[in-house]
Amino acid sequence: MGSSPTLRNQLHRSNSSYLLQHAQQKIAWQEWHPSILEWAETHQKLVIISIGYASCHWCHVMAKEAFSDPQVSSFMNRHFINIKVDREERPDVDQTYMLALQLLTQQGGWPLNIVALPNGQPLWGCTYLSAQDWLRSLQKIIQIQTEKPQSLVAYGKQMVELLNAYSTEKRLVSQDQSMSKTWENLWEKTDPIAGGFSGGPKFPMPCQIDLWYAIGLYFNAPQWNQHWHKTLDQMGRGGIFDQVGGGFARYSVNQTWNIPHFEKMAYDNGQLLASYAQGYKVSKSPLYKEIVDKTVDFIAQYWTTSEGGFWAAWDADSWDASTQQQREGAYYTWTLEELEGLPLNPFDTFKSYYGIAPELAWEGVYILHRPLSDEQFCIEHSLTEETLESYKLDWETTLLQHRKLRKQPPLDQLIICSWNAILSKGLLAVASVFEKDSAADLALKNIEFLLRKLKNSSNQLYRNYSSKGPYNPAFLEDYAWLISLCVEAYQYTWEEKYLLEAFELQKQVLDLFWDSDQMQFTFSSRSTKEVFFEVHQNQDDVIPSPYAILCENLFQLGYYFEKWDWIQDAQKLLDQQLPFALDHPRAHGYWLKLAIELPKIQQVYVGGTPSKSALKQLKQSTPSRVLWGRLHSNTKIPALENKAASQNLAIYICKDQSCLAAVSTIEEAAQILKHA
Repeated sequence: MGSSPTLRNQLHRSNSSYLLQHAQQKIAWQEWHPSILEWAETHQKLVIISIGYASCHWCHVMAKEAFSDPQVSSFMNRHFINIKVDREERPDVDQTYMLALQLLTQQGGWPLNIVALPNGQPLWGCTYLSAQDWLRSLQKIIQIQTEKPQSLVAYGKQMVELLNAYSTEKRLVSQDQSMSKTWENLWEKTDPIAGGFSGGPKFPMPCQIDLWYAIGLYFNAPQWNQHWHKTLDQMGRGGIFDQVGGGFARYSVNQTWNIPHFEKMAYDNGQLLASYAQGYKVSKSPLYKEIVDKTVDFIAQYWTTSEGGFWAAWDADSWDASTQQQREGAYYTWTLEELEGLPLNPFDTFKSYYGIAPELAWEGVYILHRPLSDEQFCIEHSLTEETLESYKLDWETTLLQHRKLRKQPPLDQLIICSWNAILSKGLLAVASVFEKDSAADLALKNIEFLLRKLKNSSNQLYRNYSSKGPYNPAFLEDYAWLISLCVEAYQYTWEEKYLLEAFELQKQVLDLFWDSDQMQFTFSSRSTKEVFFEVHQNQDDVIPSPYAILCENLFQLGYYFEKWDWIQDAQKLLDQQLPFALDHPRAHGYWLKLAIELPKIQQVYVGGTPSKSALKQLKQSTPSRVLWGRLHSNTKIPALENKAASQNLAIYICKDQSCLAAVSTIEEAAQILKHA
């Protein structure tokens, strides 16, 4: 191991909230860049790659315990090049080393810590470790490097071979697998009591929730519709939803949705807004409206920048005034003494409504949740709905006023292209179903911000934005979601500029990400790859696979712009992924939803003076997937050309490349769509 110049902690230069959290540590943290690996190779030092994000509870714990320990920092500086990575800035680095960790240890999570050769090839990894366990592990690795350096080089090569084998192996697929068999297998794993899937912890996974709705609708399977509603109900009444301030936490530690891991993420809340909007469209549930209203208000008040961007997250940890230190969930939880000291009248009714009972306490405090539906609660407590609503309004006002005296959870001031697009798409779904102007205003301001600030003159995107401007070239995920948002914005505003933006961005995707040798898209632009191995994210995570979103975009834009080759390519992508999706449905919810919906998708193009109101009525009354368009004489969208655009109402219903004769009433069109 050669001697090398002394490095210093460079994270004070970062735009990332997460990296700035580590900027004052004695560890000589560097930001990820190929040049730092070159530096490590020059000086023949092993590399520590530590990945996390600003709102991660266990990242904070390890930072406080291990990375702030003088003995640990001294050892790391002496023997390693130390790199800190924000997964929200560099999902390519995160995905690569997360797969390596899973292959090494059969576990995953954050903080994600990897020890690697100077060239970045992984050798060893872990998530959270105490300071002493972390130090002992590093000492053992350095001992091996001193005594048997070639064994580490050989192991690094083996890891690369293992990663490549994992990437290229042909997964076994059941030859007789069918959708009906997949639904049977999936049903066996559901939780009939609390909704979602059985067991815990429980993640919302909106792409799975939306799949259940699609199964119920298209396969006439009422049990799936019931499970869909049960899941939305139980999550909405659970502690995973902030009953006072709105917004969902990232996941529930237990299987009844009542004990959240308290961090709030933009991507979850964007997807869940769309899910609850669809739920309300079908059921008109007051609970769903309440959830949507509170969440939109939360986003507007706490996550929206003056320019129209959206921040990334709120931390799981927050300041506990009683202990004078950060504690998980301190902002959201209540002691019985606190509640007894507030005017929450009638108090016994309040306690029953929000599950305040000794057996429901969590670590000595209470997480507000609603064990019963409002209807059930009124029956059991002999209340009218009006009386309960009056109580709730008083309770929530009192609790919010008291909570405003607390310090808010730390804000992750990272603006991420894809997460902003996900959130805006959910807001547009809300605006469409609820005719909620405040949601539309947030979304439309955001999309203008994204197109103005995160797109350059060459029509290429950036992933991140800070007060210093845009930075980091965008990944496939960012393009996929912004294109999807643009299509949604057109179907809300009927302004064709959004479709034209989507079309140009889709052409960029084909130029920057299409790998003709492998016949698939890359996650990073071919010109900006900075990792030794790239993971193809074909499976859904908490965010659906960008490849699935891209497949959907190709279908939609293919119809709008009559790019039939795009539709063929999308069908090939879907056909290629479907066997794996049928075998592993929990990891491919969005693919399966597309497989159900896209073959049945119809295009409805409406012209005439009342076209906007007609489109609004049809969209509200049509439960199935439809591609909508508004006809006018100066259109630049090929699918809308050559169709009559007179003052009289004309509704064209098309399937594939053929259209029925235009009908002139909403009722006729609704009947055709209902029986399609």
